[in-house]
Amino acid sequence: AAGTLTKSGVGALTLSGANTYTGVSNVNAGTIIVGNVNALGTTAAGTTVASGARITFNALATNSTVAEAFTISGTGTTANNGALNMGGGLKTVNLTGAITLSGNALVTADGDAALNFTGASGISGTNTNLSFNTDGSVASSITGPIALGTGSLTKTSTSTLILSGNNTYSGGTALAGGVIQANHNNALGTGSVVITGTRLSVGSGINIANAITINANTGSSGRGLLEASAGTAILSGPIAINNGPPAGGLLGSVGTAVLDIQGVITSSVQVSQRIGTVKFTGGGTGYTAMIATGTTIVGANDGSATTALVTLGGSANSTLDLNGFNQSLAGIARNANTVVIGNSSTTSDSILTTTGTSSYSGSIVDVVSPGTRKVGLTVASGQLTLTGTNT
Repeated sequence: AAGTLTKSGVGALTLSGANTYTGVSNVNAGTIIVGNVNALGTTAAGTTVASGARITFNALATNSTVAEAFTISGTGTTANNGALNMGGGLKTVNLTGAITLSGNALVTADGDAALNFTGASGISGTNTNLSFNTDGSVASSITGPIALGTGSLTKTSTSTLILSGNNTYSGGTALAGGVIQANHNNALGTGSVVITGTRLSVGSGINIANAITINANTGSSGRGLLEASAGTAILSGPIAINNGPPAGGLLGSVGTAVLDIQGVITSSVQVSQRIGTVKFTGGGTGYTAMIATGTTIVGANDGSATTALVTLGGSANSTLDLNGFNQSLAGIARNANTVVIGNSSTTSDSILTTTGTSSYSGSIVDVVSPGTRKVGLTVASGQLTLTGTNT
């Protein structure tokens, strides 16, 4: 039948049947609870959710796929339950139709539920803002492009949102809760990224060129606010750190992953590497202290800030790998644990230069695996006291 469905009034309507009408479904007020993947009729005309209304997929079985196209706006029937919502426990629903924002909109997934946008058309709008509020232990994802014009993306609450599309929105990305996993070079659009209480995790081979600002007071313990999740992940845009977390550090990687920071770091606070392997290539300004745990690699001559006193062994063993480059520092120090400064290059010697006054009780060696070259030490000014075993 070519009819339409219109939902009015503040109550909820549950649709559990496989419906065959071909007209548009209009949710003008209240809630439609989708209990069948074909509850909203055929995909010919799609479904429109007005501001102040919502669609929820709570009644579907896990791993259900809904092919309907949705046009949405607003934050749902309350300030935060979402124009599109997935809840109701450990459950995943996949939406394969096009999503169009007719106004600013909020999407939510709660109670360990996940909502995946897997359609090739992605999410689009004309200068509209998308907010994604997800909590619990299961990640939600958007695999298609997010094209919002000058609009923005905001991620809140505690779980992970995976972005894998070639996103073109220019209004910026706000990371205010949980994790964004970036699996495309343009996952964060073309605007700036502001981190206030979450973690940006970057996938293998991905190069994020966006300018990043960290305004965070809290971090995820042991992981860092900027993280490589696999392989080598690159941050090539400028990074401004205005304040950092009391725990969790600023920088880190998972397992054998490497976070390669090719952009310039400007910081008014101590820069901290909490775990894993981080390569500093782009240099830095403004900060006078850095604490490192794991493996810190110099990726270019003076790849790290020359003004910093670097303390190794923040919370576990630590290596500063000069990697065939020369690095000038204000000083070097050992916090605790086993710490080593060396060179992993098989082609070039390295020179470490200090310019301030510091005391270092760790080891300085020529070679860290797989290196075959040497390390030179220059005290250009100030005083460096060495109390470790150096070879």
